Amino acid sequence: MKKLVLLLSIFGAAAFTAAAGAGGSGAERASFPFDEVVYVPCSGEYVELTGSVNFVFHSTFDAAGGQHLKIHSNLQGVSGTGMTTGVKYRGTQSDLDQFNVAEADAPFEGSTVTSEQIIGQGPGNNFVLHESAHFTINANGDLTAQHDRHGARPRGRA
Repeated sequence: MKKLVLLLSIFGAAAFTAAAGAGGSGAERASFPFDEVVYVPCSGEYVELTGSVNFVFHSTFDAAGGQHLKIHSNLQGVSGTGMTTGVKYRGTQSDLDQFNVAEADAPFEGSTVTSEQIIGQGPGNNFVLHESAHFTINANGDLTAQHDRHGARPRGRA
């Protein structure tokens, strides 16, 4: 579901730019079809998941001219079938992305937290992923801080 994280970044940048150009604050909602093939390491198969992904974009501006954007997304009604076994799967995911710009274009910092689960029928084929990332770019455009932490584990093993 890394593709979804990339989409979040693209939608986030677009919403951030649009909000900045409008010079106001507010929230927007959007929903898009979701169709992605993912690998479930617990069962050793690929699964095509379909459903929808919902986004809420919220932008604010502070008195010093700083811009702040929060993007929350979650999957809704996402399910699929294992391409090898025919096992039914359900997918859940929740993301929270935050971006802050002090003024104009820099300094800039952002963070993202993702939790996802792919739940299959029977024991031993559930997958859980939690990921967090953060980065900071100074006024010169240099990356000054970065971390990426993730953990994935199988769930429901017999």
